[in-house]
Amino acid sequence: MRGALRNPGEACACVQALRNRRALRAYGGFLYCALLRGSAALVLIRKLLKLTHTLSAVGLAGGLAAYMLALSVGPDVGTPAEYAALRTSLAWVSKWLITPSMLLVLVSGLLAMAAFTPYMNAPWVWVKAVSGILVFEATLGAIDAPAQRAAAAATRAVNGEISSLELAELVRDEWGAWYAILGLSIANVIIAIWRPRFGLKKN
Repeated sequence: MRGALRNPGEACACVQALRNRRALRAYGGFLYCALLRGSAALVLIRKLLKLTHTLSAVGLAGGLAAYMLALSVGPDVGTPAEYAALRTSLAWVSKWLITPSMLLVLVSGLLAMAAFTPYMNAPWVWVKAVSGILVFEATLGAIDAPAQRAAAAATRAVNGEISSLELAELVRDEWGAWYAILGLSIANVIIAIWRPRFGLKKN
């Protein structure tokens, strides 16, 4: 004690060092808790992204199935009024179900890649992302845009501006677009399940 009293500077340094150690321990505990909370938050985010991706994929498939079924069993161009009502309904399905679902599938998939680092190094994920972008572009160009044009053309046919034959010519290519998008969607699902390595070998 006497030595400590004779050297007050050393005593102050010891007290300060002890305080620094306690501060470092407290800061380390805070960082540890923050990391735990951060990892738990990332797990929750990944689960939410997976849920969003799955539900939006179901919405996309359901919307496309409804679109295909309505075209199969709905009225034809020979009954302009009923056909116009069908086309208006399909335009709404495309605008408010198919296109938003496809957008959610694409965005949630890309966000999942960013939230889960190992996905960035998986070739099948990049192939799936590219195929998803192709499906989204095909949905916009071959389903939504023609659906809106067909609804407008059906309305013109009801008003007597165009004939039934001209209306049939305007909408005849939709089945080809449907099969193209269906093929891309199936390829996307196969890649997600199969997860091919594309020739990469384990070290």
